Amino acid sequence: EVTTLQILVRAESGQKVGVGHVMRCATLATELVDRGHQVALLHDEIPAFVENRLKSGGVEMEVAAHCEVREVLGQCRPDIVIVDGYSLADWVVEAAYHEVCCVVIDDNYELPVELAALVVNQNLHATGVTYPLSRSRFLLGPKYALLRREVVETSSKASVRNPAHVLVAIGGTDPSRLTAPIVRRLANLEEVSTIEVALGGNHPDWHLLADMIRNSDGKIRSA
Repeated sequence: EVTTLQILVRAESGQKVGVGHVMRCATLATELVDRGHQVALLHDEIPAFVENRLKSGGVEMEVAAHCEVREVLGQCRPDIVIVDGYSLADWVVEAAYHEVCCVVIDDNYELPVELAALVVNQNLHATGVTYPLSRSRFLLGPKYALLRREVVETSSKASVRNPAHVLVAIGGTDPSRLTAPIVRRLANLEEVSTIEVALGGNHPDWHLLADMIRNSDGKIRSA
């Protein structure tokens, strides 16, 4: 018989941070719910489409601004805490203090990973990050990437005969405004035949990219 775990996820989000932390946690959270566990996610500001994804996946949600770390962990006593965000070190520290199993989803050693039971870094550069010697278990590299089911299903159906068709999707908010320069660079490559661009509704370069699409003779289009 499988034991049902009480899992608390704390993911950082907002205009300056984007929604990448929440989106990859949403992938993990909905999978855990499907496997019979109870999952609650504490978040900051998130767009409606992310909230709808979490709700449809059976994940409970609450705005983190209403929660004090020590009080939350002291009262609900989850079996596992999953932390994803650059400024959430206090959650890792408090999880260790309350002797709660902690999983850290990390990018560049922003959090005190030595206090966690498990560290997941899904980036290409993960094996080059200098992590401290600790009892933590490390899952490093893209083979541990938290990919949504629809992405995996689409990838498995995609044809490898057309590698020149490129999709550009730089997160939900693209705070560093990387989309336009990447699309411009790709558009100058002869080996790239088609570029599809996915943008959030409030992207600061929306009009610039719209002009690039109009003037590309069909090479660039909106996803």
